Amino acid sequence: MRPYARQANVDLRLEIAEERLPWSSKAIAAVSVRSSVNILHNAIKFSPAGGYVKVSCDARDSAAIVRFADQGKDTAEFYLMS
Repeated sequence: MRPYARQANVDLRLEIAEERLPWSSKAIAAVSVRSSVNILHNAIKFSPAGGYVKVSCDARDSAAIVRFADQGKDTAEFYLMS
């Protein structure tokens, strides 16, 4: 995805709170990020040139939490899953 982000002139940032992730959560976070390629692709695609897309991984209790942030336009509410 980094070459795609570079081509779109979007800064791709990955933040992992490794000190807070147990080994099993790190593995789950890596799988989650890989399985979220479509989300990442769309975040890059719809972010303005010179913008950024940030993927952050953290832990809460025994769960890995993966968050995506971008500067693209918001998705219409009916597309969001609750």
